[in-house]
Amino acid sequence: SGLFSTAMGLISTASGDWSTAMGRSTTASGTYSTAMGYYSTASDYASVIIGQYNSSGSSATSADSFSTSAPAFVIGNGEDDTNLSDAFKVMFNGDATVSNDLTVNGDVTVSSDARLKANIVSLGATLSKLLNIDGKSYTVKKNGAQKIGVLAQDIQEVFPELVSEDKEGMLSVNYQGLIPVLINALKEQEQKFRLQEERYQAQEQKFQAQEGRLQALERILSKE
Repeated sequence: SGLFSTAMGLISTASGDWSTAMGRSTTASGTYSTAMGYYSTASDYASVIIGQYNSSGSSATSADSFSTSAPAFVIGNGEDDTNLSDAFKVMFNGDATVSNDLTVNGDVTVSSDARLKANIVSLGATLSKLLNIDGKSYTVKKNGAQKIGVLAQDIQEVFPELVSEDKEGMLSVNYQGLIPVLINALKEQEQKFRLQEERYQAQEQKFQAQEGRLQALERILSKE
């Protein structure tokens, strides 16, 4: 056991200094860490892990010093020691991960003040890139749920800024980032429509002018 640590329950281990382990087969190996539940592991500094068979605690980012890239709070929902999983994870840097659907009754707002940004550049024309993306329907392997969306690999080819990769190599898509892409594509399509409309109007005016001259010529010929 660690210095000034506390372990309660069956086969619970508090090996980190000032750590706490409660439940069954829990392990708190990070300094100031807390593990509660069933086969939950808190290996990072000051991390709090509850639930069962969590995946984030299986390897430490930093067991004895603070790190913003380490998990601060995790709810594990794994099935067994070969099927570890996290239902909800919050990192010390503020990032959060939900492993399934998220329902929000209120609005979701994102900081977007221009004063928070630098190197601001218009996306320009995006329609040609957007046409390379195909919407898909698919089945989620984990739970069999039917979904509609895009493939991260497809997005990565045209908008790599919208794709991120976790430590397991799995890709995620910033769907919200597609909104400005769609806005510019819509503006581009509207501009093309207006140009076509202007060309049509110009041709219509030319046709009417020619028709007027033809009618005038017919009147002259009819008087002869």
